[in-house]
Amino acid sequence: MLAVVGNVLVAASRSGQRTESGKKCILYSASDANRGHHGPDGYFSPIFEPIQEYYKPASYKAINLGYPLSYYHSSEVKGGAILLNRKAIAIILTELVEKITLGKSMAAQRKSNRRVLMLRDLLSKLRPNLIFAFQATPELCKAAHELNMAVVEPMHGMHLSLEDKIFRNTISGVETKALPNAYLAYDDRTCATLSELLGDRPIAVFRMPHPWHVECQKPNSFLVDVKRSSVIFSSSRPVKVLVTLQWGYAGERNSLSNIIPNGVMHPSFEQAIVENPDVLWLLRMHPVQLMARGYRTHRHYVQSFSKRHLNVEWQDASTFPLPAILANVQGHITMTSGTTGEAAIFGVPTLLLCPTLKPGGAHSGWFSELADDGWAEFGELQSGYITNWISRLPTARNESQRKDWKEEHRKLAMTLDRVLETYGSA
Repeated sequence: MLAVVGNVLVAASRSGQRTESGKKCILYSASDANRGHHGPDGYFSPIFEPIQEYYKPASYKAINLGYPLSYYHSSEVKGGAILLNRKAIAIILTELVEKITLGKSMAAQRKSNRRVLMLRDLLSKLRPNLIFAFQATPELCKAAHELNMAVVEPMHGMHLSLEDKIFRNTISGVETKALPNAYLAYDDRTCATLSELLGDRPIAVFRMPHPWHVECQKPNSFLVDVKRSSVIFSSSRPVKVLVTLQWGYAGERNSLSNIIPNGVMHPSFEQAIVENPDVLWLLRMHPVQLMARGYRTHRHYVQSFSKRHLNVEWQDASTFPLPAILANVQGHITMTSGTTGEAAIFGVPTLLLCPTLKPGGAHSGWFSELADDGWAEFGELQSGYITNWISRLPTARNESQRKDWKEEHRKLAMTLDRVLETYGSA
């Protein structure tokens, strides 16, 4: 814990965004990883930005809130951000002392109570009409509920199932006042999972199109700024495959340990790249791998690997909008990335390679409906298997998956209107 505190002492001195009380505003709370996209004006959330733009004509000021212990400076976030690092560090240090004097359980409870007070004080000053929060913390929800403010949580991923223990535990057994008032989901599977977990609690689930996907289809989107000269679009190689890399395989998660020896890319996958020189391999690093200081070795490894192989690209693949990339590839390979669901939306099949997805594995049951529909295949960490899968990829895209994006935009607008009407305070 002290190491974590040390890593953010610099960020603690950074000033944050402030607003005048009494103004119409909506608060957007997210971690650095959830604001992992970077544009000319700074880091932003690809889901929050379209929502902020939609509410802007109604004169709602967007206020960004960083999670406690943020690395980003307020000026690095598009539109600025309120940071609570100083107070969060003080709370952590107090907890360290109280663990010794009061015991772990009591210290943890007092830490949570202090965080509620910290957030309640902030919300009392801002008086937001509505709060959107990624992975809304129990403390934020409690603080908001005490002030009769509503919290709406957009889903971080898609196709979430009851088999996902990490997600399930964020709801099951958690008291209602520590949960948001509503969730926003982008697919039927996640809607069904949320409804099952919530039961008869007075918490709503809204089914809506993915805001980022809709935004990226606009001809003059304010978010989509890509170099059309990039090899992603200009390569003459007949097959392009997107590979979404993930953190967690370097010992951070017990269930994923000892699967990838170097924690970045499995040897069988690297061998498949060597054996398939006619394929353009687009390595997309996870936002955590791109930003967090502890993942410098991941970045250096991918950069070095890409330099040694002319059929590999990682920089544009890691930073360009995902929908723009999915519209230009034939296949997607990953260990367990939620990009699997997004790929299906764009008619791109996925090869899933993590052994924990197999029957009896820690993540058994994930993506089962996508596999049933033919959009995902559970494969083996063998170069021959990967090569065979690539050979079966269709060269023509599945046009049956093409969506009516104008209709999707209409549905998104209707949902955002309903959310504001239902939960926005006057």
